[in-house]
Order: sequence, then structure tokens, then C-alpha cells
Amino acid sequence: MNLVLYDICKDALAKSASADEKDREPLVKAAASALMLVYKARREGLLAFEKAAAVQPFAPDYLQQLTEIITEGRDPQLVLEIAANGYWRQNPQGIDALIRYFYIRSMLLAQQGTDTRLVEEMFLSLIPRQWQKDFMEEVTREKERLELSLSEETALQFAHMHPSFRDKQLTEKLRVLEKELQKLSGPEMQRLLHGAGLETATVCLYACGEEAREKMMSSFSRVRREMLMQDVIWREAIAEQKVLEEVTKMGSVLSELQKRGEISVS
Repeated sequence: MNLVLYDICKDALAKSASADEKDREPLVKAAASALMLVYKARREGLLAFEKAAAVQPFAPDYLQQLTEIITEGRDPQLVLEIAANGYWRQNPQGIDALIRYFYIRSMLLAQQGTDTRLVEEMFLSLIPRQWQKDFMEEVTREKERLELSLSEETALQFAHMHPSFRDKQLTEKLRVLEKELQKLSGPEMQRLLHGAGLETATVCLYACGEEAREKMMSSFSRVRREMLMQDVIWREAIAEQKVLEEVTKMGSVLSELQKRGEISVS
């Protein structure tokens, strides 16, 4: 560990050694919140990390300054120096000292892209033994809230993606495909998507209207649906030629499955 961090950690642990029951909840919640910043950075990038850091209830007042420097891609040593200066200048006492250390560590680890499992173990090692179970339970709740928030945000972004196309051949093929997709049963849709492949399914999800999208998405597990929606969102825009190729492929696979009697579209 960097000697600067080691000194802060040693000081924070010494100052929080006399923590009692009244300190349990704020310490556990702060540690879990700091940990979630690292999860946020890993899942959505440093810009999302900066937004999340701005609303942290337990964070030191210089946290926002540090997150802005981090998202600018500055030298981690500069971030550490500013964080250390803030810590020693304010000289926090009791559990506030350890809370400050949690946030300083989370910012540096988020910048480094550290495995969140290792961060969780590191934070756990700093929590008094009698409160470690409370910490893990709080982390589980925070993870569930984060996953729900991300899921809702992804679904909202996906729902608002309605690309328009100028190519008349593409719009006509897409119209025909959407009409045929609506007629498929669940098992037939699964056979079609399996035959077409994930890339084709992703592009068609991007291109299709709401009803066809819902029909396709109903064939995937919740986890796979979220992955597909995120894939579509991250691509932002797909060239019309690419969309035409994949819509044509989906139509060809559908026709082939019909010929073989595996799909019946009346």
C-alpha cells in the first residue's frame, strides 16, 4: 500500500477504535455507500461515478472536487495528494476518520478499475468484527437497489430509442418482418432467434417498433434482456446498411424455418 494511504488508514483505525453501538449504523451505511461508488464506476464508467458521488450523504466535502479530477483522467498520485491534504487539514475524529478513508479509497480504486470483489473484502477487513455481518447485509441491500436502478434506467433508455430510416427497401422489409414476428408463438420465436444469432437479434431489436421488440424480448431471460438492451443502447446508432443486412438475414432465417415446418406463420 502507498505510504500516504497507509498513514491515513492507520490514523483512521486508531481514531475509530473506541466506536460504540451508536456508531454502528452510520459507519456500516457509509462503508456500503462508498463501496457502491466503485460498483457504479465499474458498471457505468467514471461519469456515472461522478454523478453518484455528488449525492453521497456521508462523503467529505472535497469529494466532488476529487471526482471531477478523476473523470478528467488526471494522475492518481495527484488525486491521492489532494485527498490526503484534505484529510489531514480537517483532522476528522472517531468514526468520521474511517468514513473519510473509505471514500478516499473508493475514489482511488474506482479510478484504477479494481475488481469490486477485492474492494468488498478490503472494506470488510476495516469494519469492526461485531459489525461485519451488518455491513454485508447493507451491501446486499445496496447492490439490489443499484441493480434495480440500473435496470429501470436501461429499460427507459431502450424504450426511447426509435430510429427512423430513409432507405425504402429497409423500411418495407422491416414492416414485413415486424408483421410476421407478431404471429410467432414463444417457442417459434426462440427457434428463430437461435437460428438468426445474437448479433442479428440485437440489430433487429434496435430497428423494430415497440410491439415487435416486446415479442422478441419475451423469449429471453431477464439477465439476457438487460444485456441486449444495454448492447443496443451502447451502440447508439447503427448504419442503415448494417440494419438492412441483419433484417434481411432475419427474414431469410424465418423463411427457411417455415420451409422446414419448424415455424408456421399464417
